[in-house]
Amino acid sequence: MPLLTPGTPAPDFQAQNLTGPDVSLAALKGQKPIVLVFPPANVDAGRINATKGLYERIKGDVEVLVMQRFVPTVAMAKVFLQQLGVTFPVLLDDTGAVHKLYGVEKPFVTYYIDQAGNIVHASGPEDPGAGTVEAMEQGVKTYLLKGTPPTPQPSPS
Repeated sequence: MPLLTPGTPAPDFQAQNLTGPDVSLAALKGQKPIVLVFPPANVDAGRINATKGLYERIKGDVEVLVMQRFVPTVAMAKVFLQQLGVTFPVLLDDTGAVHKLYGVEKPFVTYYIDQAGNIVHASGPEDPGAGTVEAMEQGVKTYLLKGTPPTPQPSPS
């Protein structure tokens, strides 16, 4: 199944958020552009911390959503994410329905969705640097902020 193409409206979904209230893509439409990340099934603390750093740099301008396919248990995942200090939405797609909607058969896939809810760009596992925070940050600058630097965020105290 191919990834969705630029210009396509991003399919709506509702998902359980492991770090806060449940998330609906439709509810986010019109607020900020979105980076929707489909990572590998194995949860990697290093990758999560790198994504957390990216989120802290861009959260004023862009929403970051991570769509996780498998977790040991919801309770364990919530504790793990809390211990890492993760505040960005980590969504659970335990049935694979959202992965299917977005044509994700194997990770790493990143979708860049504009404020109007349309897909601007999709990068798949075959793309150079797929899944790296550097590639995601470059994608945010190129496709969502159009070269405008992110708004500086106050440091967490």
